[in-house]
Amino acid sequence: MRRRALLLAALSVGLPGRALALGRTPRGGTLSFRVPWALGTLDPHDWANPVAGLCAPAVFDTLYTPGAKTPMLAEELPRKEGARVLVPLRTGLRTARGKAVGPAEVVASLKRASAMGARFLLEPLGPFEVGPGHSIAFSKATAAALVDTLSLPIFAIVPNNFSPVEPDGTGAFMAQSSASRLTLTRNLSSAMGPAFLDSLKLESAADLRESLREFEVGRDDLGWLGAGLATPRPSAQRFDFSSVGSFVLTANGDTPLAKPGALQKVVDRIPKAALSHLALGPLPDAGAEAENPGGPITLFVDHGAHLAEVAEAIAGAISQPDHEVTVRQTSRADIAARRRRNETMLALFTMRTITHAADSLTLAAEPDLRVKRATSSNVREAASLAAAAFVGDVRVHGARMPRLELRPGHGGRGFDLANSFMRPPS
Repeated sequence: MRRRALLLAALSVGLPGRALALGRTPRGGTLSFRVPWALGTLDPHDWANPVAGLCAPAVFDTLYTPGAKTPMLAEELPRKEGARVLVPLRTGLRTARGKAVGPAEVVASLKRASAMGARFLLEPLGPFEVGPGHSIAFSKATAAALVDTLSLPIFAIVPNNFSPVEPDGTGAFMAQSSASRLTLTRNLSSAMGPAFLDSLKLESAADLRESLREFEVGRDDLGWLGAGLATPRPSAQRFDFSSVGSFVLTANGDTPLAKPGALQKVVDRIPKAALSHLALGPLPDAGAEAENPGGPITLFVDHGAHLAEVAEAIAGAISQPDHEVTVRQTSRADIAARRRRNETMLALFTMRTITHAADSLTLAAEPDLRVKRATSSNVREAASLAAAAFVGDVRVHGARMPRLELRPGHGGRGFDLANSFMRPPS
């Protein structure tokens, strides 16, 4: 399969020499672990879903390979033809559920990603349409710009009538989701070759301690954020694959916190001790006690244990008598509707890192301003111009059982689940 040929060098790292000499490909096994997020949907075009940051690359493919920028669903690199640049598409592509993927589906996927927030990334490429000879034609872009942009994971290709509750793509796994579980099974018809694992089972953890507890006693193969709750699991091996996104706090309505830059100043004054248990990455040294300068206010948050615990920690740190911050869990749709009405409120999101964290913060602050991007890649500089604050990273670290070989994703961020595998029992 193409996946084996492309990744032979990568797989050689950490494989026993005898296994390579015999030409073995590690296959089989099921990976089980828990994440403190809701698992009801999986959408590669969704900026505000950390599960997509972890799992979408295993289920969906882009036209070009992230990092390497070699053809993936594209047949070859873009080529100039007259006044246009064409991206030739591979023929015979089908999703895990058997749906055809051709140039029309690619065009629809790019437009869908644009409508969900990626317009500022796609607009510089100019108009595009189905082109001649099973291609997509761009009227303005250069070949280099096309490869750079179309390799971003936010531009993954999906079939017509795509549904996040029944996710379907051409990737190494087929996905099935429910409110509390996401199951990935090997996709034998994958465009780049099937996964090495038979399956992967994610469950939604009720709190940040559940995964550590289940890993410690041996029921899970991976401990999210650590190696155990009371004591580390014997022989557990640590991993740290950086972050796949940011926790972003926004403000709306009639509150001093909605003034550009005000919210970041408050967040940066929260004592480290109030947030250090939440695995948010490096935190600034607080210069003073944080406080809510306005009246009582509600902090709305989507369902998910990690979001809820971060929200409660923020609320506890900045509340004072007559300036209370109350946390309320609700749906993202309800939060979006309240923000459109400009209700006086705070909201906490997880935003995936697609280009850099500053872009994600800007999109969270002004979700309807689809063409705006941050003027600086420094997230705190971007926050100084917005009614939003960077709280911390969505970290991907913890511990694994020794048999599990985890591969890092593009740029060392998140997992490459398609090429992770289980070693045979010794």
